[in-house]
Amino acid sequence: ELVSKGVIFTDLENAIAQHPEIVEKILGKIVRPDEGKFAALAASMARSGVLIYVPKGVTVDQPLHSVLWGPGTGLAYFSHILVYVDDGAALTYVHEAASNTESRGQTLHAGIVELHVGEGSNLRFVELQSWGEHVWNFSHERARVYRDGNLDWIFGAIGSHLTKNFSDLDLTGVGATGRMSGFYFTDGVQH
Repeated sequence: ELVSKGVIFTDLENAIAQHPEIVEKILGKIVRPDEGKFAALAASMARSGVLIYVPKGVTVDQPLHSVLWGPGTGLAYFSHILVYVDDGAALTYVHEAASNTESRGQTLHAGIVELHVGEGSNLRFVELQSWGEHVWNFSHERARVYRDGNLDWIFGAIGSHLTKNFSDLDLTGVGATGRMSGFYFTDGVQH
């Protein structure tokens, strides 16, 4: 039903191959690769991730959900989440990044999240992080909200050894609104 309305919800590799015109609209436009070493690393290495595109005037009634699962040690994961909610559209999207805790070794995750909230559109974005306590997690995340658009961004984190999020909300049009809220629960040497 969503596909018949023009909604795209796919992994990053298929998005690049099958929907390059949509990817071109957002990739690197909201978070630039030169914004820091981890943004550059994720931009150049990301092969996993998600593209969601909601066309003008389309409302997605049920939440969409994705999971980035990163098991093991001595590894590096790079992800890129692209969400483009066109003018007058609406979406609720839940993304999780998670893994088991490994008793020995370390793992790295570097990610980018780019959110486009078009004119008069509405995005509810819930981001959950429960990486294992051996994961070092770095992300550059930004939303751009246009005229009369609305964003409700909720972030929840209970995992990782260390997490550093560079999170920004750009209200670029008259009447644009945005709310960022969230929580972190840490234990022991988590930072």
